[in-house]
Amino acid sequence: MVKPGKILFILFLSVFIDLIGLGIVIPLLPFYAKSFGASASTVTLLFSAYAVAQFVATLIVGNLSDRMGRRPLLLLSLVGSGISYLWFGLANSITALFLARGLAGAMSYSIVVAQAYVGDITTPENRSKGMGVLGAALGLGFTFGPALSGILVGLGGDNPNLRLPLITAAILSFLAFLLAWKMLPESQPKPESSSNTVDTTSKKTPTLSIWSLLKQNPLIAFLISLGFFLRFGIFIIQAILALWLNEIWGWSAENTGYIFLLIGLVAAVTQGSLIGLVVKKLGEVNTLMLGLAVTIVAFISFPLARDLYILLLAVVLLSFGNSLFRPSLSSLLSQSAGTKYQGTVLGAAESFIALAGILGPFSSGLLFENISPGAPFIASALLFGTQFILAWVWLRKSNLSNTMSKRRQRKLQRLFQMLDYDGNGTIEPEDFEKTVVSLADIRGWSKQSQEYQLMVSSWLGFGERLIQLADANGDGKIELHEWLDYVGKRFDHSLADAFLQLMDVNVDGQIAVEELKGFYQAYDIDVSEISHNFQRLDMNQDGYISRTEMRELFDQFLYSEEEIAIGSWLFGG
Repeated sequence: MVKPGKILFILFLSVFIDLIGLGIVIPLLPFYAKSFGASASTVTLLFSAYAVAQFVATLIVGNLSDRMGRRPLLLLSLVGSGISYLWFGLANSITALFLARGLAGAMSYSIVVAQAYVGDITTPENRSKGMGVLGAALGLGFTFGPALSGILVGLGGDNPNLRLPLITAAILSFLAFLLAWKMLPESQPKPESSSNTVDTTSKKTPTLSIWSLLKQNPLIAFLISLGFFLRFGIFIIQAILALWLNEIWGWSAENTGYIFLLIGLVAAVTQGSLIGLVVKKLGEVNTLMLGLAVTIVAFISFPLARDLYILLLAVVLLSFGNSLFRPSLSSLLSQSAGTKYQGTVLGAAESFIALAGILGPFSSGLLFENISPGAPFIASALLFGTQFILAWVWLRKSNLSNTMSKRRQRKLQRLFQMLDYDGNGTIEPEDFEKTVVSLADIRGWSKQSQEYQLMVSSWLGFGERLIQLADANGDGKIELHEWLDYVGKRFDHSLADAFLQLMDVNVDGQIAVEELKGFYQAYDIDVSEISHNFQRLDMNQDGYISRTEMRELFDQFLYSEEEIAIGSWLFGG
């Protein structure tokens, strides 16, 4: 079995080599298109053709990667990119250029699949570091790509060879394909390959659409919208940065190239080395917020810069801030979606980013030409400021903001140990069956009684549903890391309702102290303080724990960081 560290390195090389090819093409494209007689508007449409194809492809590819696996789609992306570059380099008409750019956009999802791959092989606490490695590959690719493009064009002297860099880009993508094909294993076991996989699970996962996921988890919807608006602001700046440097500073293409080299180097260092340390110290949400704040300062600094040092500082801040918030946002999306659906969610997020790539440059041109050269920077600063406020409201109150706190992990582990009735380290259907038998013995119920049958139906049904949702590798049981990854991110009150039904002996929809005592006895929880604990849990002091109170108690148990939180005493303190 290939170690995750080695897999991450192979992913890094594959994405890096592929993105060098993309970096070669981007600065060359306007000049190459003009050699065919293309106007400025036609050149812009070539960028749009790429973005439109990318938008459609990424909307589909995430769900496909969840069903087919990451490896096949990554290989298709790499070889498809190589074909598109080759086609573009050998084109003999404007029509061929558009078709080649459309294919390039449709095959440009390698980073999406790679992100889902990283989500498969990393734990929640080191996922941002893994995403940062991919970000470093992206940054280095866009750093060395344009430089290599200039060198290759320059080989032609006074008669530059515009096709040679494109052929080189194709060769690099084919090399990345061969590397991944030879060395990269699949990250997910295929559902049909496991004899223990429940059929309903393998059928249920791929048919759950992104729209259903967004309805079930509004936080995912917010994170996707956040990604769209943030990248919209970044695309505004990317599209006009070279024009602005030429207009305001009088810089040539060579000077501008040094700026892009600096941006790439800062991104590579930040995402390859610093992001893991920052996330470990601050957490993902705070790292995201820091990245947004730094980027806002950078946007404001550009139009205010009056000397070279301030300009270079603004460039460094722009790259640093962008390198902080992008992998953090990807990691938060991955965590909120869970292993089974992260391909779908990340694919949908990339589709909206592609849409931002269509609209951002268009808006940038309007602002630059019709208002002022500095207007795009101010507009992006205002957009990021708005998103900063929204992110503060949404994320600071979400369970993602304290995902990996030690105290919260201990509580989740305690609940896992309870549900793991036989103590073998996994939650299995047998654990729920043994719980039912133990409670029936305590309550004096026979297996033929109506009460017993009702308890079997509700508790075993809940157990089956929980295993289907949390069992990421499809082996029919829940391991501790799967439990933490699922329950720690997506609590929807079904767990609280299931426990209430299990405790509710007389089926009156509420729990009395004797019912709670019987539940404690079934799970070997100390009952010596049962009366005192019940008074804590009975929030309105009416002698019963209602459904509403149970849900509130579970919220506190799972997410509260306070020792004195009432819900912390739900399972015996």
